[in-house]
Amino acid sequence: MTLAPKNLLALGASLLAALSLNACLNYQPDHKVVNPMAAVPTEFLFTDYAPLNKWLDSPIAVYIDEVPLSEVFSAPELAGVNTQVTNLPEDDPLITVDSIGMTRRQLLWAIAHEYRLYMKPIENPHGPSFIYVKGKPSLTTES
Repeated sequence: MTLAPKNLLALGASLLAALSLNACLNYQPDHKVVNPMAAVPTEFLFTDYAPLNKWLDSPIAVYIDEVPLSEVFSAPELAGVNTQVTNLPEDDPLITVDSIGMTRRQLLWAIAHEYRLYMKPIENPHGPSFIYVKGKPSLTTES
């Protein structure tokens, strides 16, 4: 069986499209695309545990679209670390973040800052076992 030049060209275009799509789906940005101006306080999720720091400071592409706050910590972008979540806002706001490159620490800081969450790595003798996330009480009270 031989392929006509027209069929060969179509096959080549199909393979190129498939490879391009695969590259897009598996995109991992390098540190050059992370916004250095996206400041995170040095004490935020501070730990001496090197594997957690490496995970927190690795650049990732983020696409979280209208995910409830109660579920955002299970998003694929945050896979790889356990969280213990308590006292989240009752209205369970929807989170949307779309960034070609940011670190997980920057993502968690943005969420913590926007929704008034306290986050802390909880350590055991072998390093952090999870990140503790706790909502802060509202400054306003409803009557």
